Amino acid sequence: MKMMPTSSSTYTLYLDEINPNDPFKYFCLAGILVRDDIYKEQIIPEVNNLKNKVFGTTDIILHEIEAHSAKYGTPYYIFRKNPEKKREYWDGVRQLFSDSDFKVLAVAVEEAEINRLYPSKKDRYFIALQVILENYVHFLMHHGPEAKGSIVIESRNPGQDSKLSILFRDLIKIGTLFFYNVHLQDHLTTISFPKKEENIIGLQIADMIPNPLNRYLSEVNQKEATGNLIEMILEKAYDGFVGKRDRFGIKVIPSKKERESMGKVISRESKELNRVNL
Repeated sequence: MKMMPTSSSTYTLYLDEINPNDPFKYFCLAGILVRDDIYKEQIIPEVNNLKNKVFGTTDIILHEIEAHSAKYGTPYYIFRKNPEKKREYWDGVRQLFSDSDFKVLAVAVEEAEINRLYPSKKDRYFIALQVILENYVHFLMHHGPEAKGSIVIESRNPGQDSKLSILFRDLIKIGTLFFYNVHLQDHLTTISFPKKEENIIGLQIADMIPNPLNRYLSEVNQKEATGNLIEMILEKAYDGFVGKRDRFGIKVIPSKKERESMGKVISRESKELNRVNL
């Protein structure tokens, strides 16, 4: 399904994150961008139907890591006792990604490489949030001057929430690399940090993206149960209406081109240094 342009719409970007942890190389900030009426009328009911079908209640918080581990004492332990429930769950997740009218926005920062190329780099959240906001505003501008968007990120702790809130306000004031501050001010509204127990469906869908994406970029095998979920995630990536998913949907920093360019510079400088030493 395609998310069609509208002249007056409100959208929400639900985001989650994952930190680098060997063998996973990337800090990923990723999630789904969805029109609010579609979210309320279509996506929430579909997810609640899946919860009822598998768990018999809508009170369950969908959590990707817990679904894989299926530990005793969690709702997912049922997967160990009844493998059919596990199949139903992951089939339902893939169906959700296949059918639902939302886009994926993500930024993946390879921290080890960034630290090597830019030793005095800015904070990773500043890097990731700036790109995310830029691509979000790009999307909103394509949907008309009245299109507005908010951001929802699951609360981690008061300190981190405050840090992200300050970064958001700073970017609204100064703008980004490609957009003036007025563009952000015209289209972005609020950023909020609800807690996990608030059972926000959008955050639970966003939670399903960073791990498969990190595995894909780090060239680590996907979890068997997820099947082709990563392919659906890549397909859902926003393409800027010009077919550029790697620029507007899933932005990897540094890019392959930047790595190759810096590699040539380092190689040239190394050769020149060797000649001097000779």
